[in-house]
Parts: sequence; structure tokens; C-alpha cells
Amino acid sequence: MNLALHYIATGMLKQLILLLSLAAGSLSAQLASNTSLVGTVSDASGAAVAEAVVRAVNQATGESFSASTNEAGYYEIQFLRAGIYTVTVTRPGFTAATVKDIALSANQTVRTDVQLKVGSVDTKVEVVAEVTPIKTDEAAMNELIGARQTVELPVANRNPIRLAITTPGVIPGFKSPAGNPGGGEGYIGAGTREIMNSVSLDGVSIMNNLITTTTYRPSVDAVQEVQVQTGTYPAQYGGYLGVQINVVTRSGGNEYHGAAFEFLRNDALDAKPFFLPQGRSKPPYKQNQYGVQLNGPLSIPKLYDGKNRTFFMFGWERLVAKTSAPGISSVFTERMRRGDMSETTVPVLDPLNNRTPFPNNQIPAGRLSQQSVRALQYMPSVTGPGILQNFNRNVPTNNTTNQYIGRLDQSIGERNRFFFRYAFGDTVLLNESVNPYNGYDQPVGDKNFVVGYTRVLSPNAVNDFRIGRQKTTIDSLNFFTPGSRYPSDAGSQIGIPGFTTSPENPGLPNMSTANYLVIGGENMSSSNWFQDDSTLQISDSFSYIRGAHNVVAGFDSRKVVTNRTANNNPRGGFTFNGQISGYAPGDFMLGIPQAITTPGPLYPGGGEQWRYGFFLQDKWQVNARLTLNLGLRYELPIVPQSTTGNGTILNPEQTAFIPSTVPSKIPYHTADRNNFAPRFGFAYRMPSRFVIRGGFGLYYNPNQMNTYTLATTNPPFSLIYTFNNTPTSTNFLTLSNPIPSGGGSGPSRPNAFHINPYLPNATMNQWSFSIERGLWRSAGVALEYLGSHSYHLDRSFFLNTPRPGPGAINDRRPNRLFGVIRMIENDVIGNYQGLSLVLRQNGFKGLTMLTSYTWAKMLDMSTDSNGGSNVMDPFNTRLDYGRANWDLSHRFVSSFNYELPFFRTAGNKALKLVLGGWQTNGIVTAQSGFPFGVPIAADQANVGQGTQRANFTGSPVTVDCGSGKLINCVNISAFTLPALYTYGATPRNFLRGPGLVNFDWSLFKNFAVSESVKVQFRWENFNVLNHPNFNNPNSTFIPGSTNFGNITSTRTDMRQMQMALKLLF
Repeated sequence: MNLALHYIATGMLKQLILLLSLAAGSLSAQLASNTSLVGTVSDASGAAVAEAVVRAVNQATGESFSASTNEAGYYEIQFLRAGIYTVTVTRPGFTAATVKDIALSANQTVRTDVQLKVGSVDTKVEVVAEVTPIKTDEAAMNELIGARQTVELPVANRNPIRLAITTPGVIPGFKSPAGNPGGGEGYIGAGTREIMNSVSLDGVSIMNNLITTTTYRPSVDAVQEVQVQTGTYPAQYGGYLGVQINVVTRSGGNEYHGAAFEFLRNDALDAKPFFLPQGRSKPPYKQNQYGVQLNGPLSIPKLYDGKNRTFFMFGWERLVAKTSAPGISSVFTERMRRGDMSETTVPVLDPLNNRTPFPNNQIPAGRLSQQSVRALQYMPSVTGPGILQNFNRNVPTNNTTNQYIGRLDQSIGERNRFFFRYAFGDTVLLNESVNPYNGYDQPVGDKNFVVGYTRVLSPNAVNDFRIGRQKTTIDSLNFFTPGSRYPSDAGSQIGIPGFTTSPENPGLPNMSTANYLVIGGENMSSSNWFQDDSTLQISDSFSYIRGAHNVVAGFDSRKVVTNRTANNNPRGGFTFNGQISGYAPGDFMLGIPQAITTPGPLYPGGGEQWRYGFFLQDKWQVNARLTLNLGLRYELPIVPQSTTGNGTILNPEQTAFIPSTVPSKIPYHTADRNNFAPRFGFAYRMPSRFVIRGGFGLYYNPNQMNTYTLATTNPPFSLIYTFNNTPTSTNFLTLSNPIPSGGGSGPSRPNAFHINPYLPNATMNQWSFSIERGLWRSAGVALEYLGSHSYHLDRSFFLNTPRPGPGAINDRRPNRLFGVIRMIENDVIGNYQGLSLVLRQNGFKGLTMLTSYTWAKMLDMSTDSNGGSNVMDPFNTRLDYGRANWDLSHRFVSSFNYELPFFRTAGNKALKLVLGGWQTNGIVTAQSGFPFGVPIAADQANVGQGTQRANFTGSPVTVDCGSGKLINCVNISAFTLPALYTYGATPRNFLRGPGLVNFDWSLFKNFAVSESVKVQFRWENFNVLNHPNFNNPNSTFIPGSTNFGNITSTRTDMRQMQMALKLLF
């Protein structure tokens, strides 16, 4: 049935493409673009003027577009290229009216109302546009970062996508780029999850579909603008619940323009890192970023003149960064490595002698695990005093990137417009970890193209096609890969039976000791892995204006494919949490882990899915003051399946793996066809420049593709088991004997990955309301409210978890056929409320500014299934309902560009040269802290799974973190371990960490070489105030730990400077 539906949808799509190709003359795709000029033409009495001719001319390219007013005097010119326009209105019996310098951005609607005076049409009246930055005709919550802000604001690594965090309600994602595939970045918008965003370049996705982050960051000099939509957007947009970020590339004009640049960063210019030990030199930091960008008409002397019709843009940029940052952790002291635990006050108990303390806290040499002793060669030695926070290392993070981007635009009269854009990125990353053995190298490749064709069929009908594709390849190669730093069989040399490594699976098993630096973890834990990822998009929009209605109908189809050879712990893992001896390092030296996960071979697999979206949108100009946006979108995601046939899941009865014969492709869950998404919005233009806007929408989001790549971790591809020791065990599993020979906890119970057959798409109801007012020229203020309720959000449901109680965990599992069962389940919710006050100013008296304050509250039950979504009690998610990890009560952000007015027109050339031509730019951010809770390292409930939490002791909880207090800033006396076989009572995320204040600032000096050429010197400062912004404290409760409540890292770097020189023409 699922395949039949896919063939029907594909057939309908092909027929629709064929019909539209006949009408428009080319195959392309829409990708939700509708850039338009609208307005009402009236006479001196205010009466509508019908049949007036409205002509818009792009000032840069000379391209001309026209429309006529209807009986209500309304006009609309659609699918325009972003740029500066001149609009001229003519009608016999009236003087001609011209409005100049109308700034139009991609996917924006700009209103220009014109009043005609009685007179001769040969008489012209010219005015300069006064377009205030408020939304007059739409309900969508969105912001635009224009070309000037994109190129001139101080942004680390010149990453234009990161400018999204200067808009209301958008913050950086929590998935660290250093740990993400290919260093990819994500964002969180208006409370939605990081994996639910859309990031695109000219409307084509530049995300990898594994966890929807982006590894390609176009050069800012090749970017026209960045569009950010956070809520109640119309029916043309869909497929994702979260923020929609679209980067629009620059196109050429009738004059040649370009830039050559180099940006330099060096640790000699930087402040010392806050946690750098006294007497230690600053970590090395050297970065060069240089390139060129050129655009203009495509002309061949004596053969072809492309003015007014053919334009190009080309950019190249190279980044070479060799950087490092201090990392603090805890490692075993020399005495601990010999079994001498006398440096701690925590009693170390002998698990083989009724848990009586070892004399003097010393484990006899004959009891030390030889496997542990050998593994310790991969834990570095101490660099400082004490038993905690005694290791400090500068962690290298290198990046070498080459990128190219090119664009060609072609106009054939007023009726046909084409464009083609291609982007290419080649990156090599070095991601080291605090443990020098745990890093990896990552070669990353990105290729992206889009072809667009717009056809004006008649004065009232326009069709827009686009087609595009993103291709990403990412490999992760740890330092034990043959030819790298260390021997590929190092894991085998540790000598743990059944935990061997090879050139095909090099590295170390993941050996985690609570409070201490992990061996074989961090960036190494899931390596080596290999990923290739692609998105094909084919879309179309057809727009027809009739009377007061502008109806847009179309489709947006995507084929997303993720192929991956990976496993989360390919060499197995061991957890030492202190439950066996009372002290985690004691457990490690005895070689008795609390949990053991066997290795899982690396096997190629993947997932693929077609996602179709069909939409109908009516923009209804009810009258001169009221615009309604009425829309309906239907999402039809075809059920995903394996790309290779390598993948199994449990059958619905959870008794066996299916398909029984491999390779074989099966649908991974049942179809979800009830994805109707109504959209409603209104904009009411009141007197005195007031506008009231509001809207409601229903939105859907299919699961990220990582869900389906995990099917190769099941038999017959991988056979993974989990075993547990408990403090009351009499026959412990050890590093010398980690796998039981049989019985109730034996290898007959493999772990299983499963997908719930009922897996509805994540769904969000979202609503908005705003009041806006235009102020002086090019300025406006808005009070915006945005709320949402999300449901069917995904999590990892460990449904074979036993209830709390004594006894062997595997023997108490509900399903005795298997060990751990991880099932992807879409059953958790989230709620968001946000209120923003926004001030916008566009280029008035040299000042461009976007300033906002947002109050917000975000509540949910867990993060996504790929982000540690393990709730405390898998059968009672309400216990985890509370502040989301990214809940941010208060956030203020202001970005500005200001041309200093002094001496710009001075008559004295020397005075003008020295004191004129200065400009300052900056981004100011101030926000409250992020929430955190008090998890425990021990498995007190004896269930083998879940993020368990502490209990209260009854003492008051005090939190005083930051502002000079970094040690024990949360009082440990307020917490205790829950009783054995129970869950803790502390809420999730009930505490809040330090806030953040950051000011990135730059100063420019422009030297005019000629009228069209200038040299620009830049001095850029990131965190110019050198203000330390601290991360949340360590809040994992371990009895007797002196690490609890300590802050050991900063959220932002201390002050860093960047110098740059640009040639602009």
C-alpha cells in the first residue's frame, strides 16, 4: 500500500511537472519563493484608480516588470529578484508618479501605495520611498538580515548563517559543532527542537539529513541576505516545525563589483583563556581567511553584451585555522593507578568480602585488573594537584576549508527569467578531545546546486520552477586508523576477551569512569564511521491574480537519503559508576564495571524517503486596510525504507527481527496520511502607521534520518548485548571475564533497535499576534507574541526496562527474549510562549539596527531521540515534564552598523583622510542562564537505563554560580541518593545556571582610492569586554564528590581580535 501511494504521488508529480513544463518551457522547482511589490493606487480624494499601469525597474540590472491595478486600485508584481527598485505609475488623465529606492528582499512583500494627481501624463512627480520595516501584508514572524549587516557585522569565521541568532527567539543549537558530523551547526527557534529546522541556500537545503545540521557556510561576500522565519509562515512553507533559515546569494548587475580580502587572527592578539593555569602560555591560535568575489554583467567584447539581461557572480574563499582551547578534566593520580585510593575520604569497599572497606583504602596489587592497568596508558597523567580537576590540556581544533560559489542570472524580456547557482565546499577537520587519544579527523565535502525558471504567462499569471540538490559526505577517522598516530590493534592489546579491534574497526573500547576522563570515548566513541547524504528538491508555484485574490498553488517534493556505516559503540563499552566498591576509580582498578555493552560491527546501511508537500494559498485584499492569508498544505511523507536492504527491526509482536531474509527492503513503520495543515493569517493596516497582525498554523515534521540508519545495529548485521553487575552480585562480570557463559543473563538475549509501527509525524499548533508601528523614516517597532503546542515528538523509549527492584536486570526484563530494546517513539510534548519587543531601523542617517528583547518559557519532556532523550522512568514521561534544556527566560540582542558622520564631507583632504570614513558595528547579547538538574551517576533503581536523579535532603538549595563563585556554587548538602530500588524526587531542570553578556564589536576605516574603489581596514573584537561567560556547573551527584557544583569551562571565548584588509570596487 505504501509503495502504491508512492507510485501514485510520483505519477501525479510527473504529470504536473510535464504540464507546467509545457506552460513554462523548462523543468525547475519552487522552493517557496514569492518576492513581490504590492500597493494601492488612489486619486487625491482617496478613490481607487483602476487600470493604472505600474512598472517596476530593478536599479542594478535594468530589468523591468509591469502590472495593472484592479478595480480596487490594487496591484501586485510577483517573483521578483531581490534588489532596489523604482516604481512608476501612469494613467491617462493623471500625472505620472515615480517612487525611487524601494528596497525589496527575497521572499518579502513590500507595500508602496501611490496617490495620483489630476494632470498630464507627461508631467512626472518623483519621491524617495519611505518604506518602514514593518510587515503590512502578512502574518509570518520573520526577520531579514540584509547585505550590509551580513558583510559588516562581526561574526566569527564569517559565517552568515550564524547571524540568525541576532533575530528574536533564535539561539545557537546545543549539539556542539566539535561533536557533530562534519562540524555541523544547528539552531533553536521559538522553542522548537534543534533537529526540526530548515537551513537552505537559495531555497535548496544545505543540511545533512542525519540530524539536520549544516556543514556548508557560504562566504558572506557572496551573500545578498539571510532570511529567518520563526512562526506562522504561510502554506508555501512546510516539512519542518522549527526556524526556517534561507541564505540568498548575491546576483550581478549592470556594473562590475567585487572584493578581495584577508582576515587574520593570532593568539598574540587574544586575551588569556579564563581557565588557563597560572604560568601557562596562551594556547596557539592562528587563522587566515582570504578570498575574492566578483559580480556584474556577463559580456564578451565584440561578441555579447549582457547588460540588462545576463549577470554573473563568482566567489572563492579559503580558511586555514590551527586553533586550540584549554580543557579541564580529572585523571587518575599515580597512587590511584597503583590501587592506592587513600587520597579520597570515600571508603573503597571490597565487593568480594561483604563490601567491607579495604584497609587504608588500598586495593592489594594482586586484586588489580591487568586490563585496567593496560588501559590506563590511554588516560594521560596529571598536570596539577588533587584528585579532581587535575588535568589541563590545550585541545587542538583545526579547520582547512576551500569553497567556491557561482551564480548566473538570465532575463529574456519581461516574461522569462532563469538562474543557476552552484556551491562547492571541501573541508578537513581535526577534532581532538581533552583526552589526546580520543580525537578524530574528518574530511567533509559539500556540493549544492539550484536551477530556477520564472515564466510570466500573462499579466495575472506567473509560474516559478526550481530544482536543486545537496550532497554531503562526512568521514570520521580516529587516531588509531591505519596510517594515523597509534596502532590499530591497541584495543586488542588491552586484553579484554571478546573486545578486539582491527584495521577495519580501530580504536579503544569506551571505558567511562564517573567524574573522570573517559578512555575511548568523547569524539572516538562512535568512530570510525562513513556517511554520505543527499537531498533532491523539485518544486513549483503557480500564481494567479483575480480581482482581490492572489491564489498560489504548488508542490514541494524532496527525496532525502542518508547512507552510513556506523555504530554508537563499535568496540563496546564499560561503565564504572562506583556502585560496586562505592568509588568509581575503585571499580575501574578492580575491573568490575556496572554495565557492559559488547562490540557491534560496522555495517553499511541507511534510509531514504520521499517527502511531498502540496499547497494552496490565497492572499485576499479584503479592502485597502485588511489582507487575509488563507492556506492549506498537505504533507505526504512516504514511509522510509533502507537504501541497501541492510536493516532489520522487531516485528509488531516484538518476538523476532524482520525481514527474515536480507538484504530486503521493508517499510519501517505504517503510513501517516492525515497531515492536513491549515494556515490563517491577517494584517490590518490602521491609521497612524499602525499594523495589527496575527495568525495560526498547523505544521508537521518527519523524523530525522538517523532513526533509520540504526537498523544495521540489529542481527544479522550486529549482535550486541548489555550485561550489568549489581552491588549484591556474587559472581561479578569483570574485564577479564566480561561475557557470561550462559544462563538467565546470557548471550541468548541480544539488544534490539526498534521503530514503533505507529510513528506519526511530529506536529505543532502555532499561533501569533503582533502590533507594529512605523516610526521615523526606515524605522519601526513591534510587540510580537508567539505560542505553540507540539506533540508526537520523538524520544528513545527503552521499553524493555524492568521496574525498580533487586535482582539481575536481564532476568527482570518484561520481554525475556531480548536485553535492551531501544524503540523510537513519538509520544512526548512541548509548549512554548514567547513575547518580543523589536526595534528595526534600516539605513537612516548611516544607522542600521535590529534590537530585540524576548521573554520566553519552554517546557517539554525530553530532547530528541538522537540527543540523549532518555527520561528517568521510560513508562512515565510526565515525571520529566519541565523546563527544556534550552529554556531561556530573558534574552536581549542588538546588532548595529553605524557610519560615523564626522568629516565625511570635509573640504580639507588630510582631515577627511584621517578622521573621515570611520564605521562601527556590533552585536550585543545579554541573556539569563540555561536550566539544569541534579542527575546521579549510580543506578539506584537497578534498571540499567535512564537518567536518574537525586533526592532532596531537606536542606535549602542554594545556587550562586558565576560572578566570581565557581567552586561549590550549588550546595551538595541539599541532595542525597534515593533509596535503593527507587527513583529520585528532584525535578528535571529545576535550577538555572549563569547568564551571559557578550559584545562583539568592530571598527572600520575606509580609504577612497577612486570614486568606485576603496580599501577597507577592519579591527574586529569578539567579546571585546573580555567578560567570562560560564557554562553550567557540574551537577552530577556523587556522594563525597568535591567536583559537584564546580564550573570548569566558559560558554564563550575570552576576547579575541581579528584584523582584516579588503579591496572593494
